[in-house]
Amino acid sequence: MSLPTKKVPGTFFLIDVAGTAAIAAGLLLLARHFFADEDDQALALIAFAPLFAAPGFLLSVWRKDSHFSRMGLGAFMGVLVTVVALGQFPEAGIASELYRSLLVFSPFSALAYVVGGALAYVSFGGGRFDPRFSFESFIGMRYLRSLRGSVLSVVTVIALVGVVLGTALLIIGLAVLSGFEGDLIEKIIGAHAHMSVTTYPGYPFTPEDADKARKEATKLGATQGARYVAAEVLIASDSNHTEARMYGVDPAEAKPVFAVLSRLVKGGLERMDRQGKGAPKLLPPTQAPERSQKVREENDDPERATPPFPEKRPTFAAPSPLPGIVIGIEMARQLHIEIDDTVLVVSPLVEELTPQGPAPKTKSFRVAAIFDMRMYEFDAHYVYVLTKEAQKFLEIGEDMSGMAFSFPDPAVTQKIGPKLLKAMGGYPMQAQAWQDKNKNLFLSLKLEKAVAFIVLIFMVLVASFSIVNTLTMTVIEKAREIAILKTMGATDVSISKVFVMQGAIVGAFGTAAGAVVGVTLALVLSQLRWVIDQDVYFLDHLPIRLHVADILQVCALSLVLTSLSAVFPALSAARLEPVEGLRYE
Repeated sequence: MSLPTKKVPGTFFLIDVAGTAAIAAGLLLLARHFFADEDDQALALIAFAPLFAAPGFLLSVWRKDSHFSRMGLGAFMGVLVTVVALGQFPEAGIASELYRSLLVFSPFSALAYVVGGALAYVSFGGGRFDPRFSFESFIGMRYLRSLRGSVLSVVTVIALVGVVLGTALLIIGLAVLSGFEGDLIEKIIGAHAHMSVTTYPGYPFTPEDADKARKEATKLGATQGARYVAAEVLIASDSNHTEARMYGVDPAEAKPVFAVLSRLVKGGLERMDRQGKGAPKLLPPTQAPERSQKVREENDDPERATPPFPEKRPTFAAPSPLPGIVIGIEMARQLHIEIDDTVLVVSPLVEELTPQGPAPKTKSFRVAAIFDMRMYEFDAHYVYVLTKEAQKFLEIGEDMSGMAFSFPDPAVTQKIGPKLLKAMGGYPMQAQAWQDKNKNLFLSLKLEKAVAFIVLIFMVLVASFSIVNTLTMTVIEKAREIAILKTMGATDVSISKVFVMQGAIVGAFGTAAGAVVGVTLALVLSQLRWVIDQDVYFLDHLPIRLHVADILQVCALSLVLTSLSAVFPALSAARLEPVEGLRYE
């Protein structure tokens, strides 16, 4: 039964639409004004949604109305129209955090609006502020205890188990997805560093640019910096060949920046210097003057000049030691090579003159170390050599490809990038964070996490419907008791509080138990290090990573859904007339 109202229902509906539209417009503009990053805007919208409970509370106190379905519909329409009109949906679609936040902003705001109205009805429904739940909670607990041995007890247990399972599985699912995302981030950062400063193609990156980049990055919080040379090459062994991305680095400088250099399974970085005798190689005659090749012949006269063509087969000095190269474990498998084996690196962009004419430049390297990042893209296509060897091979003098940096918090690099680029003077410089280099990959991971969250939250919704079913059956079964309480002076608000308390107890206990079960299972799985197929996933165990924010969001959402599920049965009980409850007694 609705309390006396001051306005007609149509006016109330228009007030809900217009009021929530105005509030939503203000919150959207605030989020857009104070936050430039899309992820920050998404977090702001999620934080703003509960604020709609305040206007729902105030308007319900003012008009003394309990038609929550009309309130929810009006709020949803007002916020939805505002989001469509003012919301800037990113091109990435549902994979974008901001896009998903805009989609859920309308229903979550409407839910918060209804919750505020329900709180107002429970607190002020009797005409004055009455936050007490002592009498109602006592009756609600007695109703729950009285269900023992009845059919409703089984239904209540099913609803409770549903909330527990839904909350626990949602926490575990998000922990697994966060673990995969965190593992992938660590591997990408290990190969690409937190941020790199480079130039656009056609513009050299000089040592002066590197010094300036180091200076400006240090001001912005960079802890380590490393110069590097990068190029696309072809690598061949005696039995196979593959394409690769070659990086020229200084091991001592690059190891704190490129974590891949700390993931060696064979060899060591100290072996990257020229060592050993290398593979014998007959030098082309055209290179003899530059290398001071000495031709010795039997019975030569030392005072006589060397003839233009030797009369006998010449002998050559031993070749110089070969520089070392660090390769991935997958490349070692493809090329069938091990430590100290020789590989040939071919550059398609640099030519050298041979007796047969111009040809791609080649250089022999000795395998100094093998790394294992447990990611196929890096293990099969990334190689590392000394900076001086890469510069000499690519014939770029003292120039480099860029400067890589590491920061205490990798998450802030996207915000630091524009500042560093501005400090470097802009074009032709460019600053790339690790998120920008693999944007599509991370968008797909976010999409998977969003879809998993949506699918798993339906388990909590099903449990919420079970609570509705349980309370509805309780109202029907307790019709006589409700009628007796009303004849004894209990108000509609008191009756509604009884059943709201029942639903809140089931929802709160189920949410708390589900959170404990979910966190415990996640911690157990992380300690057990569940072994999975490394050849398929390139992981040796199932990654589990718990985030406090995920746990709090899951618990809050579960509490909201389960609490709302108790509102409508409670209103149904409050509307029950005493004569209807006692008619058949």
